Amino acid sequence: MYQKLCGVIFFLLSLTDLYAQSITSQNQPATAPRTRITQLRRFDQNVPLAPFAQNLTVRHYDNYLEIAFAADSLRLEKLTFRYRLAGVDTGWVETQQQFVQYKNLADGKYGFEVQASNDSSDWSAPAKIDFVLEPPFWERLWFFLFLTLLTVGSAVYFITFRVRQLLAIERLRTRIAADLHDNIGAGLTEISILSEIGAKQISQQPQNGAAEHFDKISHVSRALVDRMNDIIWLVNPKRDSLYDLIQQLGSSFEEISTCSGIVFRTHNLEILRKVHLPMEYRQQLYYIFKEALHNSLKHSAAKEVVLEARMQGKRLAMRLKDDGKGFDQTQIPARNGLKNMKSRAAIIGGALAIHSTSGEGTVVEFNGKVSWV
Repeated sequence: MYQKLCGVIFFLLSLTDLYAQSITSQNQPATAPRTRITQLRRFDQNVPLAPFAQNLTVRHYDNYLEIAFAADSLRLEKLTFRYRLAGVDTGWVETQQQFVQYKNLADGKYGFEVQASNDSSDWSAPAKIDFVLEPPFWERLWFFLFLTLLTVGSAVYFITFRVRQLLAIERLRTRIAADLHDNIGAGLTEISILSEIGAKQISQQPQNGAAEHFDKISHVSRALVDRMNDIIWLVNPKRDSLYDLIQQLGSSFEEISTCSGIVFRTHNLEILRKVHLPMEYRQQLYYIFKEALHNSLKHSAAKEVVLEARMQGKRLAMRLKDDGKGFDQTQIPARNGLKNMKSRAAIIGGALAIHSTSGEGTVVEFNGKVSWV
């Protein structure tokens, strides 16, 4: 009987102790769950989250990220998470989901934090992960330096190649001018001299019109020498200024007008030494005004011929004026010489104007843009 009574008392004391423990556990605060990051995915590829890989590097084209997280808790209440990505989220973002997605991130450094909480607990210590989204290679310093070096190197190579090419052309022109002068020019001059001597000797004793043939040979050879001198001058790179062109025209005029008594004068000559012209430009301009000088000598009966030129920026104005008898342009049909002069002016992008009135002389004026000065 006594033993049964003691058992009942022990059972009642056990129930009392369990009830007291239950009351105590309900009055104590809940422990916050431990939060952890479980997975990082870039597109369909998992990124290892070992401790040594916490400073992750993500390539620029893998900028679609999914970060998963979880919390350890013994309680059955529903968990709540909050997260933030430094530089993207302006504050904490709460969610019931256990993952978050980011896309189209700019390159740079990022830090992700996440916390968890039970319904009646405080927020846990944050779980963190840092990663770097690297820029594309075309935005990196080494690529910019590479492009700079490539651009500078290409420019230097092109300039060097162009300079060498121009020097080669200049040397070729100099050699051609020397060969023409030494070989062909000298031979034609000798033919001209011998023809004149033979013509004089035969003129004293005419035989079957041989003197006339010698005169013709002499005339043709002198014309060839004159043309050869023009070609030599045109290809000579040391004679490419506007000053040299006018000097050459003056020399040509003096050779033709030896017995005519016409005075040839130039204006504004010295200031043209630094005005250089491309070879084709010089050639067409030279033949235009050589033809104009020839017409003055042949048709104008002038006492004076004046040639002047001036530059306004890159535009050239060149004028030949004589004080001869002139002509009425409406009465004289267009000659082939005048047509050729205008065609040559058009070839180099210029315009040629001819002004003449009977008794008031003639003016030939060229205006055009110089493509290389």
